[in-house]
Amino acid sequence: MNHTILLVKIVTPPIKSSFKDGFYVTEMQVKFVPIKTKLNFNDVIHLSIWDNLSSDTVKYYKVNEYIIIEGYISIRENLFSLSNYSNSNQISISVTNLYPVFQKSFCNTL
Repeated sequence: MNHTILLVKIVTPPIKSSFKDGFYVTEMQVKFVPIKTKLNFNDVIHLSIWDNLSSDTVKYYKVNEYIIIEGYISIRENLFSLSNYSNSNQISISVTNLYPVFQKSFCNTL
């Protein structure tokens, strides 16, 4: 299965949009937080958050906060590439659950 649980840092503000049938989706970009401090992982991950969880995400989460996400991984064409001839793919995760990380105790460990 392609189910995952990750600790990530929010790098773009959550943007909420809606469809004609009343469904809501929030999209944002995050970075993976490696456990080992010597690893340098600069790839940005795209998150799609649906319905009720979508509204809560816009309301409670901001840029530079850490969250734990649970969801399903997929690969999609990189829509945020600056070069026109780049043929790279991007990791996308459809989020099923989202958990806050309390900054005060966590920031001292990174």
